[in-house]
Amino acid sequence: MVFLLSLLPMFGWGINNVLVGRLGRRVGFLKTAVSVQLLAWVVFLGWWLVRGDAFGEIKWSTFMLLGLLAAGNYGLMLKALASGQAGVVTAIVAASSLVTATLGIAFLGESVSSFKVISVGVIFLGLVGVSFDWKLIGKRSSFKWANGVPAAILASLGFGFYFFFLGPVNRLHGWFMTTLILRGLTGLNLLILWWFMVGSREVKRPIPWRTLLPIILIELVGFTGYNFAVTKYEVSYVYTIANASPIVSLTVARIFFKEKVAWYKLISVAVIIGGIVGMQWG
Repeated sequence: MVFLLSLLPMFGWGINNVLVGRLGRRVGFLKTAVSVQLLAWVVFLGWWLVRGDAFGEIKWSTFMLLGLLAAGNYGLMLKALASGQAGVVTAIVAASSLVTATLGIAFLGESVSSFKVISVGVIFLGLVGVSFDWKLIGKRSSFKWANGVPAAILASLGFGFYFFFLGPVNRLHGWFMTTLILRGLTGLNLLILWWFMVGSREVKRPIPWRTLLPIILIELVGFTGYNFAVTKYEVSYVYTIANASPIVSLTVARIFFKEKVAWYKLISVAVIIGGIVGMQWG
């Protein structure tokens, strides 16, 4: 049962990253980010009304800061997906667990094993492999980032901090209430950013609902599956399976969108996933 539940975020995140990346190329990454976050929030709001839960005491200052961080991270990830290869970007963002684990070791006194140290080196090696177009290195006088990589690295760093601080908030308010509030604040922050960057001239542009609605459905299934699974089983087990999502992204992008990825990047993605597994089980 735990394995099947863990497959929901694995496939959900893997497929969704391909779809939001393609949509971002069509209508802009910020407009895509705003649409996904706000529509997902509307669904959670309806779910909350049906549940009839009370808000209770909310630390709004904490939620405001997390909402700003989440908006920046999600916007950067979609910017990366709109210009880079989905499998590569997904693997880089998944490496955020390295940042979260490092913060846990530094500030919470979590244990450090030799296996974890080796896993850190493995992740870095994989990140180096996917970050540059190595076939072109000899033809240029300087290194050049692969498409989408700088934004993906920034998103990965940001998500590392985000998930570190999210843990205590989830334990205090519960995952559902935390998600409800953060989805709304994230969407609102992205909407404000989008408005100031593009102005009102794009407000009346049509949104491709036939593409957006499946994205929302897959997003909700994957996210809810992950949160339900981690309340019933070990986080390390669920997280490890879910973070195999880059494999799904690479497969979907290759089969349905004919996106080719260099062989050394495929190996590097596998190396990153291996390092993430080591971080969780070391």
